[in-house]
Amino acid sequence: MKHWKPALAALLLAAVLTGCNVKHAALMDVTKAADTALESRFLLKSGTYIQWLELPEEPSLQFDCVLEKGSIRFRIEDGEGTEQYDRTFTETGGDTAVLEEPGRYRLTVECEGASGSYSVLWGKEAQDP
Repeated sequence: MKHWKPALAALLLAAVLTGCNVKHAALMDVTKAADTALESRFLLKSGTYIQWLELPEEPSLQFDCVLEKGSIRFRIEDGEGTEQYDRTFTETGGDTAVLEEPGRYRLTVECEGASGSYSVLWGKEAQDP
């Protein structure tokens, strides 16, 4: 019976050492998605989040992020996969993406060792002061 413990320990160690290529990892991650907003607070987050958006007339997205470390990349592609916006933040900041026409868009958020928070607003939320 005692022989299975070293084997289990070796198996777990092998899994940990070979499983270092993790797509989504964070010590803490709280993400909320709604009809016109996406918000996230995180600690040491690495990974990708994808959300499809249906944007109304005069489509725009407002990006705000507070970064203590790491980077956050925001990308927007139209329904055909054509890139419409691409910006990487390595420090606290914000930006607005104004798109040419309403429609279905893919928002991709990529975090690399990031600690902080971000928010993305679209539709009426992004247009109100």
